[in-house]
Amino acid sequence: MLPIKQPPIQLIKQACLERYTTYEGTREAIRLQTGFQRKVPIPINPHLNIYLFPTHATNHIDCCWISYHHVLRIEKNQPIIFLQLFSLRMEKASILI
Repeated sequence: MLPIKQPPIQLIKQACLERYTTYEGTREAIRLQTGFQRKVPIPINPHLNIYLFPTHATNHIDCCWISYHHVLRIEKNQPIIFLQLFSLRMEKASILI
């Protein structure tokens, strides 16, 4: 595992730029196409099916980004269950399904 000093949002913005788009443009396009208003999923690399979604508002100190491919199950008001069978309990208001 390599230590990374950049915050996740910076890495996500960089990934968007590598696809010749901006984070803001990607977020707005996904928002308009899906109707998501909060915690908009961001395609990092659609060709490789890499999508991330935030657990909180992106400027919130507790915001984590979760990869769609690592999630086994998400149910309302339940911990997120990952493929490696560990879970992550979120505040009730932190994830909307």
